Amino acid sequence: MNKILKVFSMVLFVMTALFVGFHFAYATLTISATSVTTNGALGIDGVAGSAYTFGSSTTTGTITIGGTAQTGNLVIGQSSGTNKILLGTGAGNTTISLNSTGSASSGVVVGGATMLSQGVVNNPLYVVNGNTASTLQLSGINASITSAASGTLGDMVGINDTLGITNNSSKTVTNATGLSVTASDSGDNTTGTSFTAGKFLTAIGSGMTNPVWTNMIGLQSQITSGTGSGIAVTNSYALLLKSPSINTGTFNNVYGIYIEDQTSTGGSPTITNNYNLYSAGATSKNYFAGNVTIGGGTAILKHLSATGTIDFASIATQVCGTGTVTVTGAATGDTVVATPTPVASGIDTMNLTWSAWVSATNTVTVRACNPTIGALDPASQTWRADVWQH
Repeated sequence: MNKILKVFSMVLFVMTALFVGFHFAYATLTISATSVTTNGALGIDGVAGSAYTFGSSTTTGTITIGGTAQTGNLVIGQSSGTNKILLGTGAGNTTISLNSTGSASSGVVVGGATMLSQGVVNNPLYVVNGNTASTLQLSGINASITSAASGTLGDMVGINDTLGITNNSSKTVTNATGLSVTASDSGDNTTGTSFTAGKFLTAIGSGMTNPVWTNMIGLQSQITSGTGSGIAVTNSYALLLKSPSINTGTFNNVYGIYIEDQTSTGGSPTITNNYNLYSAGATSKNYFAGNVTIGGGTAILKHLSATGTIDFASIATQVCGTGTVTVTGAATGDTVVATPTPVASGIDTMNLTWSAWVSATNTVTVRACNPTIGALDPASQTWRADVWQH
């Protein structure tokens, strides 16, 4: 009976303090070494500037919302003012744990949209700000999903970011970005080894036994379009690397894409084929607008190719005949190779020699000469003229 009276007295004291202190002045509510359980609502409503602290600077404070089978809600900010949640303002570690021991799904919902969700495995969100220790690894979002269970698992996604534009109303969107990552150095006298906005690593751990994967993919990108009518896209890029915007400083080398040697640097794996660059698609186009250097040497600016029909007249002994092929873009001084398509009684079947050059803009001339002691008349043939510009 005395215990009940003590609890009732404490609850009455708390409610009085809430009503008197929190409504008329800055107030402090301290509950220690005692559990208060009620079926009602606890309202804390102080004047502007009031502070409510759970767990002092030298102790551990815990807020539990919802019991083992109940539903609990923490509502912060129902007005039109500015609402903030400040976590880890001290020097200690701060962790948001979503359903860390349960089996149901949980998530963080902001503005009606799920910003961070997880299923039966842990998905922590780490936000670190303001710590300048040189040994600290700073992470904006560090999502880690692990599973030690056996059996069949579905999709495992570290970060799942979906940008959706829905409903049938007309709308104008300048830029729609599913994921935007920026690495920015705005400080003075920074010295570092690597400055990276995005890094992807696909790894099979050490000491594993018989892991079998059909594909290991470091980065995958795909453009898709659903069924519908009136879909119009000017340009579709699976990967677009924008031009750098460099206003000052010294940059020794600027690479759009740099591919290191894909030969394995560790162990003795069995690799059947090793490709640095592989472009599939027998009818696809591969376009290079600038110079191309293959294994060093002189860069190739452009390769032009065209076909045309040449029918040489009878070429007398020790005389030459000529014919032309139109190659748009060819210029005098370019490198030229002319090749005939084999036919019966073609030039390639006779003791004739030939050479080719760009005789005028867009024009390749093929000269055939007869070094023999009799006239030769090759049949009409299709010629391919290849032109390289340096």
